[in-house]
Parts: sequence; C-alpha cells; structure tokens
Amino acid sequence: MGPAPFTLVLLLFLAWTTHQGLTRPGFQARYLFSVEMIRFHKQYDRLITSAFLHQNWWPHFAMNAITLILFGSLIEQSLGAGYMLCTFLLSALGGSLVVWSLYRKGEYRSLGASGGAFGIVFAATLLFPNEILIFGIIPGWLYALGLMAHTIYCMKTGTLAGVGHEAHFGGALTGILLVLVLAPAQAFRHPVLLVLLLTMGFGGLWYAHANPGRVQGFLRFKFKQHIANHQEKREAMSQGQIDRILDKVSSEGLHSLTEKERRLLHLASKKRGGKR
Repeated sequence: MGPAPFTLVLLLFLAWTTHQGLTRPGFQARYLFSVEMIRFHKQYDRLITSAFLHQNWWPHFAMNAITLILFGSLIEQSLGAGYMLCTFLLSALGGSLVVWSLYRKGEYRSLGASGGAFGIVFAATLLFPNEILIFGIIPGWLYALGLMAHTIYCMKTGTLAGVGHEAHFGGALTGILLVLVLAPAQAFRHPVLLVLLLTMGFGGLWYAHANPGRVQGFLRFKFKQHIANHQEKREAMSQGQIDRILDKVSSEGLHSLTEKERRLLHLASKKRGGKR
C-alpha cells in the first residue's frame, strides 16, 4: 500500500524538518525536546516540535516513515486525514509528556517521531486488527503485541541504549485512548486485544517510573521484597492472634479456648520449641 495523500504530505514535511535539523545544528538545538529549556525557558512547543526531528536518516527516520506509510495511510483512507493527523500529534505530545513526567527534575534531551508513530500503530491495530499484514503474513495485532513486548524487553535489558522507550509507551497509550474516546465501539470489538495492549503499556510505564536507573534484577528484587513483606504481615497477624489467646487463657482459663485457638497455640509452641 502506498501512502495516502495527506500521509505523504506529512512524510515530506518530516523529511524537510529532519534535513534542517541534520544540516543546521542551531535548528535542531532550538526544537528538540529539552527538559531544561521547557522547565526554565517555558518553550513548551518543544513537546511537539521534537517529533519532527531525527538523529539520522537510517534507521531513525526510515523506520518512522515506514510505520506511517503502513499504518497512517490506512487510518487516513478509512477515517480521514484529520483523524490521522490528530492521532500523530496527540500521540507525539503524549510521549513527550511521559518523558517530562519521568525526567522533569533533571536534564534530558530527545528527538524523533516515534511517540507519534507508536500512537498511529496502536490506534490502527485497535481499529483494524486483521486488515493489516506486515510483509504480507504478520497480522497487525501480532505485530503490535510484539512491538510492545520488544520495547519492554529493550528497556528492561538496556538494549538499544539511547532510545527513548518511555516516549514509545506514552505514544502507544495515547493512540489507544484516542480510539477509546473517539471510536469506543470499534475498540471494544476486540476486548482481549485491548486489555493486553493496555496492560503491557501501563506495565511498561510502571517499570520506567519504578526503575529509572534500569537496575538489572529489579523485578526479581521487587518480587522477593513483596514476598518478604507478605510473610512479615502474616507473622505479625499470627503473633497478634497468639497474644490474644494467651490473654484469654490468663483471664478465663485454658478451658475457655475453642478448638481452633487450641490448635493455633499448639502450633506456636511447637514453632518456638524448634528454635535455637
């Protein structure tokens, strides 16, 4: 499928702004995403303009361009140029806002249309899960799930260092939420796919927020910590029960205990007797 007319216009404009950024360093410096310039100089336009710049022609620009041709054209031909452009711009903004929320207290710079491209991919996947075939054989919904899983994997392992995976999640979730708002009937035609995409998207955002340093073994640590906390709560509850039983024995005598209370007291005495 070739690019739809307005998608082609968007691609040509992206190519022009990318060329300007690659050949004129001052142009790129003025419009890329920069926490410092947004925070202290109120240059909020960078939240959007950074989506029209790229680090290089291949693979950065080329991959986003291919994505727009495959997925953006389908949205434009089915729902109109306005819907496609709205999805791209709002998804790019959503990706930038996620990055801002994570790095607003430091200095972080980025550029690229990936947030908008991810929004286009996931909006198109929800709208037309079976109409898109990548390389003629891979259904669009499988491609989207694989893309989300690959992004989570890369962020977790540190693969593709320098890539703003956080913006990818922000853009993808924005594209999904736009479909939920603007075309809910179509979004809920495939509830399992919707739940999977949302779970993976918000899961990726949680990981980005909880582990900003990308520490290896973080998930294992959190799991062990959760188990330890749960065990500690159980032991505290058990100790509280034993204390209440002993108070009851002290005030009412051993004969006042129920069968369950006697069993708990017996287990507690065995456990203490086994300690050294």
